[in-house]
Amino acid sequence: MSKVKLRPVRYRLRDMVGGTRGVRVSEALARAEANLEQTAGVRWAALDEGLQELVRMIGHGRAERPGDDELKHVRRTASSIIACCMEQPLPSVARVLAKLCEMTDSLLASRYWVAGALDPAIELALLCRRGEVPEAHVGPLLDALDACIARYRAEEEDVTA
Repeated sequence: MSKVKLRPVRYRLRDMVGGTRGVRVSEALARAEANLEQTAGVRWAALDEGLQELVRMIGHGRAERPGDDELKHVRRTASSIIACCMEQPLPSVARVLAKLCEMTDSLLASRYWVAGALDPAIELALLCRRGEVPEAHVGPLLDALDACIARYRAEEEDVTA
């Protein structure tokens, strides 16, 4: 009868992680957390600045439709500050900003505009940022934003027909 001989296989990754120069997962995670804590103030400031920029661009109850370039800028701004929300404990703000991007896309695809068309999303994002909307109420409010988006998309279909 033959004998089974076990030979350990050497992997470069195993040598790197297990060696003297390697970093354990727990250490890497601790370093990452420390880095996030160090930059938290910068991210909060970027989030607040981005939200205020959205308010400045669109204003409250804006009667005239913004140009396509301006709507694209709103979408880019909202999209860029979503990243700030993901690293902070603000998932509701990120969800609202994602809806704002959808609303903007729908408005870009049509000539439709009602005074203050983007105000609900921007105001909801500000309220969520300040913690004035309980997480349980965010879902129904997002559903209301979906109704706005559906209305904008219906106008889009009318324009393309």
